[in-house]
Amino acid sequence: MALSPINIVSGRILKVLSLNAIATLVKMLTSFVSIKVVAVLIGPTGIALLGQLNNFTSIFLAASTGVSIMVLRSILQKMLSHQAK
Repeated sequence: MALSPINIVSGRILKVLSLNAIATLVKMLTSFVSIKVVAVLIGPTGIALLGQLNNFTSIFLAASTGVSIMVLRSILQKMLSHQAK
């Protein structure tokens, strides 16, 4: 019984999607538990501080991703210009 390329690819895609779903569920559960712990220990002020920390890290991550893309683009342009010469 030979496997067709479509079966192999769909099997891999299914495996990746299921692993991604499991990782997302684990992240959701750990976030829920950490928020509950902060809420019990510190209260509403702690939740507000946690939200501010999440916002700050999201902004920092977005900025660093943009810088990474710019650096990668610059390196690729220099490599292509060297190959053209």
